[in-house]
Amino acid sequence: MQKQHINQNKLQINKDRLLKRLLELCSIAGPSLKESKVADYILNFAEERDCDGLVLQLFPPESIPAGGDTPNILLRIPGTGEGEIILLSAHLDTVPVGEDSSVVLQNGILRTEGNSVLGGDDRAGVA
Repeated sequence: MQKQHINQNKLQINKDRLLKRLLELCSIAGPSLKESKVADYILNFAEERDCDGLVLQLFPPESIPAGGDTPNILLRIPGTGEGEIILLSAHLDTVPVGEDSSVVLQNGILRTEGNSVLGGDDRAGVA
């Protein structure tokens, strides 16, 4: 299989918007099997960005693990040209963050105010 390189010049990332999303996501409690609040955030995002051609797919309820509350989610972004399909994968759960977690940006680094863990694994991937 031939390696393909992404043209970095065409990739446009709004860093402020990405940071805002990451801060929001890190503030949502979502321990294993209880990720529904994170899924709701993603569903709202997909509704907001519907005009961008995003395609949302929720897997059927029977795919939810025993004791869980959230199906797998697939959010497809249609391509604009020829080439290989790229898949980015992230999980929704974190170690228990707590309902009162506060995430702050200090000197360019995301931190909590000391009352919980950050929950950046894998909210950075979701963002």
